[in-house]
Amino acid sequence: FIPYQSYRIYIEAKNEGHKLNLIMFGQNLLFMTLGVLFAFYGLGLKAQALAMLISGLMGALALKYASGISVPLRLKPSESHQDLDRKLKTFQKPELMNHIATKISMHCDHLIIAIILGPLMVTKVFLGQRVILILQSQLVAMGQASTASIGSIYYQDQVRFRKRFLEVSKIIATVAVSLLIPTCILN
Repeated sequence: FIPYQSYRIYIEAKNEGHKLNLIMFGQNLLFMTLGVLFAFYGLGLKAQALAMLISGLMGALALKYASGISVPLRLKPSESHQDLDRKLKTFQKPELMNHIATKISMHCDHLIIAIILGPLMVTKVFLGQRVILILQSQLVAMGQASTASIGSIYYQDQVRFRKRFLEVSKIIATVAVSLLIPTCILN
């Protein structure tokens, strides 16, 4: 188990959120494309799981590549294998448990829908939610991208800051209303 979440945190710490948003957008797009393609050929739920696995793996590899972190394959002469194993196990177990708990909590609604309405409805609801999440992540990216430029104005001119802040808020709200509300209603 390689903690790919650390690559994500590293990219955020380097203030390169645009890379992270692009990777997550690509991962979501790949998942939806593969999922619809597999569903078109009638491959069922196992193929949907395979689409999630493929897109997750590609997203994780893209995170590793974008972070620029390289992990040496050889141990330092002073470190023993047991010491390194002990260090890795102390970090792996909490990271794995956190990842599992997050996935269970995020997919709990899918389990409830499958029990009540059947497995076919899970795919319809899940794909609809994915479209909404992609739109939502793009709105968040718009807000994050404008934060630095607006923040630089804050200490220079308070009136200009308020004016720019309201303009950006109006743009994001307009895009949100024009994209998210129809998408939610059509779902």
